[in-house]
Amino acid sequence: LEHKHKMSTSWQLWRADPSPSSSSTTPPAKKSPLSPPPFTVKNTPLVLIVPETNDFRRAAREYCSQSHDDRTSPPLGAVVEIGSSTGECTQVILEALSSTSSSTTFVGIEVSRSLHKQLEERFPDRASSFHKWDFMANPLLLKQNLAVELGESNVGPRLAVFIDVGGCRSAAPVMTLTENVISSLSPFLCVVKCRDWYKRLGGANGPVHDLRRSEILASFTPSKPRHPLKQPLRLNQDKVPICRFHNYSLEGCKKGESCEFDHSHCHRCAGEGHTALQCEIVV
Repeated sequence: LEHKHKMSTSWQLWRADPSPSSSSTTPPAKKSPLSPPPFTVKNTPLVLIVPETNDFRRAAREYCSQSHDDRTSPPLGAVVEIGSSTGECTQVILEALSSTSSSTTFVGIEVSRSLHKQLEERFPDRASSFHKWDFMANPLLLKQNLAVELGESNVGPRLAVFIDVGGCRSAAPVMTLTENVISSLSPFLCVVKCRDWYKRLGGANGPVHDLRRSEILASFTPSKPRHPLKQPLRLNQDKVPICRFHNYSLEGCKKGESCEFDHSHCHRCAGEGHTALQCEIVV
């Protein structure tokens, strides 16, 4: 799915300090101490980093309802929750959306087969909204599956994404997932729960800095490049294998034009005009 929405190469990155009662199970007041910022930079996604579950749910409640008076973003067209787990935050999101009497699309993602089944049983009216897609193992699914599921009208400035794939997980894979979500879907908002990422930001509540997306993993040691044939076999729409040497070797494919495999498509995103080494999708 090709997106017409052009997005800035920068993020508005915020570190939201938790409230003193973040360990409490008591529902927050309408005026949450999370104090999410307004959306002031057009076509630049806001990435809000929170450390704890209660802060994550509070952000979900505020941004998915009309109680957040400072929001100047476009009306929500769709909300995606990556890491629905047992459905606790899902319940918060759906209740908030229902309070707006809107027709906002909701999509929940959970990689665990057993938890996915629990979600379908807990929300029978929304069973078809849940999918067992692993974006961390296969970021191609963001464009191939999720973007198509949402529809072009809901991708971009009307999309909010909530990411909770384990608060104790190290920052690097969560950053990578966030990078891929933004480059694939161009949402106006990503709320991410990750304690390690939160700690790495440091400082007080508020804007950290305008961070270039390509620099977000700069503090992490890159892994050793894999041999092209260690990459999984992927086919184009005509069922022809996409050449892995053309995509992953610095020297390119030595067979050149005589190669029987596809040299037109990217092995990562299936797009045309670039190779996997040039692709914005990060793995």
